[in-house]
Amino acid sequence: MCACGVLWVGIEAALYYAIVFFVVTMYLSVAGDKNEGLEDKSNAVKSVATFLCTMSAFIVGLFTNFNISRWWNIRTEGIGQIWGATCQLSFLLNTYVKSYGGGVAEQDKRLIHNVVRYGRASLACIFSSRSEGRFDDLVDRRLLTAKEHDILREEVEYRVPCCIWAWVTAIIAHFDQQKKLPGPPIVNTLYATAARGRDGAAVILRAITCPLPLAYVHMISTIVKINNILIAIAFGFKITLNMHTRRLHWVLMVINLGVVFVIPFVYNGILAISQELSDPFGDDFNDFPGRYYDATIHKECQACKVVVEKFSEVFEEDTQPEEFPALVKAK
Repeated sequence: MCACGVLWVGIEAALYYAIVFFVVTMYLSVAGDKNEGLEDKSNAVKSVATFLCTMSAFIVGLFTNFNISRWWNIRTEGIGQIWGATCQLSFLLNTYVKSYGGGVAEQDKRLIHNVVRYGRASLACIFSSRSEGRFDDLVDRRLLTAKEHDILREEVEYRVPCCIWAWVTAIIAHFDQQKKLPGPPIVNTLYATAARGRDGAAVILRAITCPLPLAYVHMISTIVKINNILIAIAFGFKITLNMHTRRLHWVLMVINLGVVFVIPFVYNGILAISQELSDPFGDDFNDFPGRYYDATIHKECQACKVVVEKFSEVFEEDTQPEEFPALVKAK
């Protein structure tokens, strides 16, 4: 939570304590030592606060569950699909172009590198666009060339993370035309994998460009705030009643004031977390680590490339033991 959020929580807690103090002070100043009807009023406010607290818990629970499900769908069906498609294309292209195409030429290496670069750029430009408003930093990170950036920004503009995958598909088609891939089954798998990466980007864009209706979010926030105020009023009446009946102990006072702080704090915390999870592509603490994802995809694709390149050395060398150890029979 940022400094402004912490400050607002402190101000709101002070407001609820002020409500408690106001209720106690006003009732004592008006009613004095008379407590006629005080218990009835306290029970009435308590009943309304209990009903609203129950309804708030149910509504906030649904709201939070929806945001968590949406967040997890973005992670698995969005980021996960782009991540998986990029690594799988790197693995398959390095393997088939090397084994079926008679080796990997320098141009082939560059094209396979471009496939990985475009997959990483598809995911990275979503993070950059949400946090900075555009994706100019992708050129400095060497995920896009200056020319590619200009084409995507000036000529494409719309749904750039999805459109990047068209270049990946074009590279697959190039390898197919050059007879460097085994044939239709494998080529179709590569096309399907590229389409899966494009669909992952589309899932993310649909989620972040279609937030919850503003009226629904405002309704939930309003109900929570009213509930918090009623809780403060209810405990104000409870403290006043205990003062009249001489049953107010300092322990009870601490507990009552603690409840006045804890319940609004929990509700506000849940709403704040839900708000962050609704758009996890910024710079908040709970947002996805975009740079970490990009670095991990790069390392995984690089590892696949190295393993394929070193396979000939492993294949030519007899790495099998002469005799397998005898199996020990269980007694």
